[in-house]
Amino acid sequence: MRFKRITLIFALCLLGSSAAVAQESLGTPAAKAAFARGEALSRKSKFAEAADEYRKAIEIDPDYAEAHSQFIFSSKLSARDESDPVKSKALGEAMTDKLKAMYAEWAQKDPETRQLSMGARLSAHV
Repeated sequence: MRFKRITLIFALCLLGSSAAVAQESLGTPAAKAAFARGEALSRKSKFAEAADEYRKAIEIDPDYAEAHSQFIFSSKLSARDESDPVKSKALGEAMTDKLKAMYAEWAQKDPETRQLSMGARLSAHV
């Protein structure tokens, strides 16, 4: 568990440092609204619903770096099952595959957006 947290912190740091290279955005008003809904849901531990809102924010503004970070984090949290570590690991691996596929699809639609390729790499490590 500790290794996963360290990996998550490292991945988020990488995302933050890559933002200087990528066209980072602080979010358009519509993306910020979706992000705020995601934050509210995340505070209620509704991680799957929060991930949906972060995904909407990314679709509105693909360069919204914080939305990418929270999307990956919430998606991973929504896949865990602490009562069954084996099941939790399998769900986490399935979510990683799903995130990679989603980011690959987004990157094909918008190859100029570097955040999308960074998100694909990060989703594999978080």
